[in-house]
Amino acid sequence: MKSRKLFGIVSLMLVLVLLAACTQTPTTTGTGTTGATTTKATTTGGTTTGSTTTSSNLTPAGELPIVKEKVELEILIAASDTVLDYETNGMTKKMEEWTNVHINWTMVADAAESKPLLLASGDYPEVFRISMSPEELSLYGGKGVFIDLTPYIDQYGIYMKQMFDYDPSVKQGLTIPGGKIVSMPTYSKTYHMTACNKMWVNRTWLEALDIEVPKTLDDFYNMLVAFKNDDPNGNNTADEVPLTGVDVVSWNSSIPYLMSAFIVTDNTPGRYFVQPYTGTVDVVFDKPEWREGLKYLNKLYAEGLLDAECFTQDSALRRQKVESGVIGATGSNAPSAFAVADSEMFKIYDAIPPLTGVSGKQQTAYIPSGMEGSSVGYVTITSACENPDVAFRWFDLLYNEELIYDNLFGTEGEQWRKADAGELGINGEPAIWKTLEGFSGVQQNNSWYQTLPTFRRAEWRLGEVAAKPENYYLRAGMETRIYDATTLYEPHYNTNVTPHIIYIDESVASEYADTKTALYDYMYTCTAQFITGGMNPETDWDGYLSELKNIGLEDYLRMTQEALDAVG
Repeated sequence: MKSRKLFGIVSLMLVLVLLAACTQTPTTTGTGTTGATTTKATTTGGTTTGSTTTSSNLTPAGELPIVKEKVELEILIAASDTVLDYETNGMTKKMEEWTNVHINWTMVADAAESKPLLLASGDYPEVFRISMSPEELSLYGGKGVFIDLTPYIDQYGIYMKQMFDYDPSVKQGLTIPGGKIVSMPTYSKTYHMTACNKMWVNRTWLEALDIEVPKTLDDFYNMLVAFKNDDPNGNNTADEVPLTGVDVVSWNSSIPYLMSAFIVTDNTPGRYFVQPYTGTVDVVFDKPEWREGLKYLNKLYAEGLLDAECFTQDSALRRQKVESGVIGATGSNAPSAFAVADSEMFKIYDAIPPLTGVSGKQQTAYIPSGMEGSSVGYVTITSACENPDVAFRWFDLLYNEELIYDNLFGTEGEQWRKADAGELGINGEPAIWKTLEGFSGVQQNNSWYQTLPTFRRAEWRLGEVAAKPENYYLRAGMETRIYDATTLYEPHYNTNVTPHIIYIDESVASEYADTKTALYDYMYTCTAQFITGGMNPETDWDGYLSELKNIGLEDYLRMTQEALDAVG
């Protein structure tokens, strides 16, 4: 296999070591998770059109190893906070033993910065494990940079077809204009992710000041004032930061929770749409309600109730502040995002329900779980791939439920175990599995954690052993904790949302992507400026609206509407 230097990115090419003979091989007949060590084929294989793997080397579909003689495959992937070294990782070693495919990992430190350069260069890796947007899938799939996977799915897609059978919307969501499928997703039907924008409040501060959980915007404001002025951490120092967050756009932002009291929004790029969806697409960030929300947030900032660094700090700095005992509240999906697992600070934050907003209603964003957003274009095989059939089969194997545990956690008996008889899952049904170690926010080398594709059904996600009461506020109980937190938000969902997967016709995909990027970059910048005082929601609003129009808001909405209308 040829090696490449991709814009100065160093490709790590260390030779992997095979596992010991006792390593369990997954069953690959497509019949379920038996844990057996045999690898009998259920279908006959051969060489798919466009493949350079000879039929004499490629094994039949469903059989392991994938090839008789070792084949190398290049995967470009972003560096991870939870994976120490892909080359020597335990799951990497297992996959090489099972498949006889050696992976040459090329890692990039900043995927967002590197991706446009790589796509523009024409010098592609064999496989991108950097998420592609629907616009990029349409554009580069239409050009043939990302190959059409439909023939490989038809011939080899044992586990991908199981995913399609489980949730038919997956196949529909993957199909770009022209009827091609050019990406492989990661799928996780995750209950707690339907409410990503939760607000977590320091329970000990509420108790110290005898404050009830806030129910309205005024209650929330008054809580923050008390956090600032009444020394809830009891150190006789005015060091409290009532409310913090991270940036404008991530799940770690505090903005969407508060803005939803004015107009329902989630904070995922390209999804600031008016809800409920009536068939006509529109955005929230040019509406009077959005302006009123900015005024409220500006008031918090001006009075020192909102962290002055909330738009510039990263998750690590926020976690440092939380661990120092000075943070009253923060927006996030889960405590693991802002506190060190099992620390004292990790244990003292509880989610609060959505606030009653200006309409007199509690409302919150609903994010469909399973496959949406960046999970759609999770893996793309490029025209540079020498053995696309091998690449497809390698990734298809990762959808095998037998591999979920090793892929996410590591070795049975060390990082995870099967549920014991009588144990109940998070949903109250008989449990399936239990983690023995938690990796969130911690680098480890036993698994790929959540960096390579998986197929996780809702039944599997909720089949984790529920936490014992004494472990509820520990890392071992976090899934139960965030499940319970989500139940506070579920009654306030409007599930009639603008579709989350929008494919734009190849002919306008480039224009659409450029316009969308410019619009949202400008909106994010102005949102921060309106809140921090760099712009005034009273005097600068009309100029802001004018610039949105100049950038192309109307064209963006028109192209989005045309794309939605095209699929019915």
